[in-house]
Amino acid sequence: MSHQPESARVPRIRFDTQRFPLAERQKAFSLLTQSLYQSSVNGDPAEFTVQATGYRVGDLVFSIVTFSPIRFVRDDRHLQGADSDFFVLEMQLSGEQTLQMDGGHRRLLPRHISLRDWSCGFEAEAPAMSLQSIVIPRRRLQFGSTLGSDNPVISWSMDAPDGRMLSLLWLELQAVLEQVSLAEAEGLAQAFLGFLDGLLGRQVTHETPVTFGAMRQYLMVRLRKEVGVADLCRDFHVSRSTVYRAFEPAGGVVQFVNAARLERCRIELRYSDPEVTRVGEVAASWGFSDPSSFSRRFRNRFGIPPSEVLGNGRVALKTPTTFAADMPSRDWSASDWYREYMAWFNQAAGWIQPKS
Repeated sequence: MSHQPESARVPRIRFDTQRFPLAERQKAFSLLTQSLYQSSVNGDPAEFTVQATGYRVGDLVFSIVTFSPIRFVRDDRHLQGADSDFFVLEMQLSGEQTLQMDGGHRRLLPRHISLRDWSCGFEAEAPAMSLQSIVIPRRRLQFGSTLGSDNPVISWSMDAPDGRMLSLLWLELQAVLEQVSLAEAEGLAQAFLGFLDGLLGRQVTHETPVTFGAMRQYLMVRLRKEVGVADLCRDFHVSRSTVYRAFEPAGGVVQFVNAARLERCRIELRYSDPEVTRVGEVAASWGFSDPSSFSRRFRNRFGIPPSEVLGNGRVALKTPTTFAADMPSRDWSASDWYREYMAWFNQAAGWIQPKS
């Protein structure tokens, strides 16, 4: 292929714990990724290793990663970014992950591809493993409503027809990222997402039962929109009485949606900066236009006014602007490549927007 000018290439970056002093490898990785999750060594710290290569294609982040035994925790401290509602598509090449989420345990097995909803917290443990991943903003998948807190993981076996086709397309796309221009990569990535969306759409059409759980997850991924009974009737092809019966234990659709929105407000307020964020702004972003009504509802649900929640979780997880102060005083901590990789993780977490 013809030589691509540097500005037209797909941005690439590499990370390797071998570049750090032995005693600081795990700390460096934890600092790097703490906007996404909390990580810890699951074994001998002296044997901790991570090697990763990342590619940024528009608002997608592709990664090829190998880990020594490791443990991850993602909880509501990490669900606060402006765009923190995203999916991660993972191709488990070797090793397996044990997930604890939605009140149960799941296993991500080798030769399987999983799509995980990262708006749901989880704990994961894994031995040495290698995988490929793509961070996908929720807005890029039309049928992302297949996933939600009731159904946070969908998986395909690479030995089954659908999983085999998905893996072949993915591996081919990954292989050409260093050969094609950024514009070409964005077109190919869009075509790949179209195939993935097709698999999800088939699942919505043919496999999703008309249950409270299915309708609940439909609403959960549309909380910022005006959704209600009419939308459920239309998209699930059911009567209003069916919807009323399904949501009766939750007090009805409106009460369910308001409770879910209040919970999202609570999380966002906890980790927002009080110096730049106002309670009313957060409330309005989740559909509460009347500040006094919002404050009353919030206090009734959580027993505390929203103003007292604002910023009280920031000690547990600092924003990216304060990361540098926590880094060890070594040359690597100030290096451009380390800071750039950190920016990629913060972009994926929703802390910062991708560069235009």
